[in-house]
Amino acid sequence: MILNEEGSLQLNDPGGKVLPEWERTEVAVSGDYPDFKTLPQDRPMTVRDLLSHQSGLTYGNVDTNGVERAYKNYAQRDRFGLTLSEWSQTLSKIPLLFSPGTAWNYSVATDLCGYLVEVISGQPFDDFLNERIIEPLGMVDTAFNVPDEKLDRFAANYEPTDSGGITLEDDPETSPYRKQPDFL
Repeated sequence: MILNEEGSLQLNDPGGKVLPEWERTEVAVSGDYPDFKTLPQDRPMTVRDLLSHQSGLTYGNVDTNGVERAYKNYAQRDRFGLTLSEWSQTLSKIPLLFSPGTAWNYSVATDLCGYLVEVISGQPFDDFLNERIIEPLGMVDTAFNVPDEKLDRFAANYEPTDSGGITLEDDPETSPYRKQPDFL
């Protein structure tokens, strides 16, 4: 929204205006990756569509159709160690679940907004957040990872067991949240 207020992007701008790989993404009708039957979008995906989960993107965490399976197998950002740029390029090759603005679905759209911020601002996403939001607001405990000097305040995460007890899911000492992630 900072970039919108500054006039660097408008909510009705097509995503392909800033990220050309998204200009011609089609909508899946049937099939599985890479053999989808597709149709053109009714209209281009906009920044507003990304922000409101009406983009046609998805998460790939269910196995209900070919698009979901393609996301799960080819575009899981944390699974393949992709940068935002590489991930956007990969994801744009998978058809949309529906034409932008015609339905609603939680999705990776907010991740793609992070890449939009990176491209428009000309800064790495974390640098933009630190410079424009985190530091000015004095958010001293906000980061993409937990630094060693704050590890004593990082809570362990437990999950229930089938027998009614609990088990340690994420130990602060060995947690992956101690490392700066490749994908922000």
